[in-house]
Amino acid sequence: MIDEVFHINVNRNDIFDYVVGSSNYDPIEKCIDSTIYEVFDDFIYNKETKQTIEQDEYYTVFSKQVSLLRSKSKKMKSDEILRICEELEEIAPKYIKL
Repeated sequence: MIDEVFHINVNRNDIFDYVVGSSNYDPIEKCIDSTIYEVFDDFIYNKETKQTIEQDEYYTVFSKQVSLLRSKSKKMKSDEILRICEELEEIAPKYIKL
């Protein structure tokens, strides 16, 4: 099966909300249909087809940095978290495979 490439636009507010726990949705998950797809650090899982969809390096680096920030955010000030979210927005993937 050939994966389709989709353009996404991740924004800093979605990253921030996820990192501080205001949202349960990963910032990439907010760009796709969460009833079908589940987002992980290394891949996206299609719940309907039970397919693991490997993603490129940009996706992986971004996801791991968001997870790292999320784990450290409780010891950080919100303005510091927001600055990092702005940086993460810049490195967020522009395309994903589904």
